Amino acid sequence: MENNNRPSGKSGQWTIGKRLSMAFGAMIVIVGVLGVTSYFGVSQLSSSVEEIGETNLPSVASALRMELQLTEMMAAQRTLLIPGNDLGTRQRQYGRIDAADEVFNRAREVYEPLPRTPEEDRFWNAIASQMNEFNRLNQQIVTLNKEIDRVGVLNPQELVADLQQFRGDHYNVEIQAVELITNGTTFTGGDDHTACNFGRWMSSFNSTNPDINRMITAMEGPHQEFHASVREIRAAVNAGNTTLATQIMNEQMIPSAQETFDGFNQLIALANDADARFDEMTHLALEDARILHDEFLESLTAIVRIQQEWADESVANGTSTAAMLESLSLIMLFGGIAIAVVMAFFMTKGINKVLLEIVSGLNSGAEQVTAASGQLSSTSQELSEGASEQAASLEETSSSMEEMSSQTKQTAENAMQAENQMKQSLELVERGVVAMERMTKTMADIEQSAEETSKIIKTIDDIAFQTNLLALNAAVEAARAGEAGKGFAVVAEEVRNLAQRSAQAAQNTSDLIKRSLDSSNSGTQVVKEVSESLGAIRDATASVSTLVVEIAAAAKEQSMGIGQVNTAMGEMDKAVQRNASSSEESASAAEELAAQAVELQNMVEQLVSLVGGSSNPSGPVRQPQRKASNTDWRWKQQTKKPVASAHKSNGNGHASTKGNGHSSSAKSRQPEVLIPLDDEELASF
Repeated sequence: MENNNRPSGKSGQWTIGKRLSMAFGAMIVIVGVLGVTSYFGVSQLSSSVEEIGETNLPSVASALRMELQLTEMMAAQRTLLIPGNDLGTRQRQYGRIDAADEVFNRAREVYEPLPRTPEEDRFWNAIASQMNEFNRLNQQIVTLNKEIDRVGVLNPQELVADLQQFRGDHYNVEIQAVELITNGTTFTGGDDHTACNFGRWMSSFNSTNPDINRMITAMEGPHQEFHASVREIRAAVNAGNTTLATQIMNEQMIPSAQETFDGFNQLIALANDADARFDEMTHLALEDARILHDEFLESLTAIVRIQQEWADESVANGTSTAAMLESLSLIMLFGGIAIAVVMAFFMTKGINKVLLEIVSGLNSGAEQVTAASGQLSSTSQELSEGASEQAASLEETSSSMEEMSSQTKQTAENAMQAENQMKQSLELVERGVVAMERMTKTMADIEQSAEETSKIIKTIDDIAFQTNLLALNAAVEAARAGEAGKGFAVVAEEVRNLAQRSAQAAQNTSDLIKRSLDSSNSGTQVVKEVSESLGAIRDATASVSTLVVEIAAAAKEQSMGIGQVNTAMGEMDKAVQRNASSSEESASAAEELAAQAVELQNMVEQLVSLVGGSSNPSGPVRQPQRKASNTDWRWKQQTKKPVASAHKSNGNGHASTKGNGHSSSAKSRQPEVLIPLDDEELASF
């Protein structure tokens, strides 16, 4: 179909597809830039937040936790420095130190793998060396405290002061006793070992150190004797016997006092040893450990400060990036909107112009399609009539071939039955031959048995003859013997008679066996002749069976050949039917094409309304009417199948206009088929 209004152009000019591609490509670029910008911003913010959440905050938290646990250990150490705390309090301090050390190590394990700045790494290396020294001092302090616990003197200075007072009290009693003896100066007390300060102290003192308990136990005897001597000296002085009082002083009081004072000195030595440990522990905790603690806290504070500065920098970078990307996103957004508006305006204007130029060409094409469809419909109807007549002739020929096929099939079946009966006859003959062979063998066996029996009878005859001779000899010898051999002659006669009878019986049996052998030989000859006759019958039957098989095969091949001819006739019938159906479909397609031409004109009108223009069609497109075919009723009667139409199946596997891929008014139409807008038609756009 020619279109005189088609604008000429070059393939290098911009078409609608290229223009749309450019417009959408620009939009894609804008959206892509916006997406990349947003993604970059979110990625930057996420990196900053991740850096703060996974590095800065854990580092600061770990540093603060280590600082807190270090302070906790220092507090427990100083509590252990306080004299007079009971063992329960001291054990709790050991637990505080162990718990703080465990928490410190966990915080250290969290902090060590985290990223660090070079400055922070320098402080952390210093902390590592300081921590080793602090652990050594802390272990030394705990060891000294546990030695003090083992000694059992938890307040050595107080113990030394008490022991010095106890020793002074006993010195005073000893001096008062000397003045009582020398000057007669009386005094009260001193004679009850439980009433003095040391006696009251011993009753309430409790120690976990077995050495101290053993010392105090050893002091109880001399201490009691010391106070008992005071009572005895006072009694002697009151009795006026100063000599006895002096003797008691020298022999009892002074030695017991010396033993008691030796015990005081031993306890004071233990207390001084514990006090020396307290002094060493105090020096370690308040000087060495405190210096390390202060350096430790200084390094941890520096780490916290560095991490805070790092976090502040990350927050500032994230905020700056977010502000920049926000401004860039706004600029890209408004710029993209402006570009889209301008491109939409110019593209719409250009497309409307091109479409209005194409409308007139489409109207003309619709009229030409309508005329061509009418001519095609008429030609298809004539072709359909000729195909119908040819189908009727093929139907008659097919019927004759079916009758021939039926007769040939019957002949083949009869030949097959004859073949089966000959097979059965051949089987029976084979069985008869086998039976005759067995009978021949049996007759041979009978003949052999008769010959063996004849040999046995002959042997018996020989034995009877010999027995007869022996009997004659015995009779001769009996006659010679005279009267003495008369009885023996009678026996010999009887033996001779038995031998003659045996010979006669053997002769009769031999005659019977001879006649049996003659009959057996005759039967064997007859069986042989019957066997030869059955073999001949078997060969003849096999030949007849072979001929019957060949006849059956030939009949079967003839039946198959006629069946193939009949099938070919059916295929030709179907082909003619398909041709007729295709003719009807062509006519229906022509009518549908005309209908589509009308619908095309309506769509053109809608397109004109859509682009806002006006068309001047040459007039409404007339749809040709299909004349009724005079072969339709004959076609239906002969094929007994529905005639193919534009809306139904033709019944032989070939679809109608709807079913074979041709477009119909009931289906959606492809725009590139109805309005083929190629590059040359839109070249002026």
